Amino acid sequence: MASSSIAICISQDFSAHYGTYWANLARLNNLLIVVNISLFFVTELVTKGYYYTYFTLLLAAVVYVGLIVPLGRTGRVGHYLFFVVCEIGAIYFVVASVWYWIRTSKMV
Repeated sequence: MASSSIAICISQDFSAHYGTYWANLARLNNLLIVVNISLFFVTELVTKGYYYTYFTLLLAAVVYVGLIVPLGRTGRVGHYLFFVVCEIGAIYFVVASVWYWIRTSKMV
């Protein structure tokens, strides 16, 4: 009974503020793409056979498809959470790429 009321409260809150949540997701996605390109494509790390940067861009593209083609479901929590999970996966690959870059650089 209590979990049902919590789910209803979360759904109502999301329905009231979903424009802000989607806008923040779009801003985070833009930042992630700029960081990814500036860190790894400019330094030519991707030419050495490192593919996590492509996985990041693929997940970011999935999020952009969800932002551009919302299919009338922008007010639903589950639809939004799917794209948040994709964004978290992209952040994981960026952090793993930075960690790999630091561990394999000649400066350390």
